[in-house]
Amino acid sequence: NLSIQDADRIKAVVSTQSTGFLQKDNLNAISFHLGNGCSVCCIKDGKSIDTSMGFTPLAGLPMGTRSGDLDPSIPLKLIQEEGMSVSQVEDLLQNRSGLFGIAGVSDSLTVEKAYKRGDPRAILAMNMVAHSAKKFLGSYTEILEGKVDCVIFTGGIGENSRLLRKLVCREDTLTTLPRLSVGGVRDISRDHNQSPRILVVNTDEEKAIAEESLRCIRTAATVTELDSGASARC
Repeated sequence: NLSIQDADRIKAVVSTQSTGFLQKDNLNAISFHLGNGCSVCCIKDGKSIDTSMGFTPLAGLPMGTRSGDLDPSIPLKLIQEEGMSVSQVEDLLQNRSGLFGIAGVSDSLTVEKAYKRGDPRAILAMNMVAHSAKKFLGSYTEILEGKVDCVIFTGGIGENSRLLRKLVCREDTLTTLPRLSVGGVRDISRDHNQSPRILVVNTDEEKAIAEESLRCIRTAATVTELDSGASARC
């Protein structure tokens, strides 16, 4: 699923060549997929080389109900000293952490509204997500040796939360003017000559999954035909 999502994002950015946003084939990019689940992808020369996800999607940024990265000793302490079972710890990390655990609600729009009202738990939750995102932004920028063509925001929160984008990026890099979406890509950079450019990309993951599945089926069918032909000749 990760590779499909990354491919969808890369294709969306590369397609901006025809819209005039970017004129480069082999992009270096840092892509934030922010929704109820979140991930960050480091893209070098148009290919994914690193991701915030680990063995499961639990790793990385704090999410709607998932914890994101945490000290590995915490689950051990919960089991050994708090008497929690393994299944209880798993439920805690998967379903009762992240925005829900900090702000008391997993819906990002509700948390954002509470943030604007000055609710301390909502402020803490949004700041923790932004802080984690900035850590990945910094480390991936270093991995790309500072050569970052664009920073991408996608997913329900990434596409729609101006607040979170503002918390992650320096304010002087973002435009205060509305931008039209062309080809599913919106350039929200304050200066179109700046580097990196800041892009909001609308993605259709279901379509990407279907296309990737079809490609895999066709590839498997071709391999089967080749193997059958080779066996017949033997």
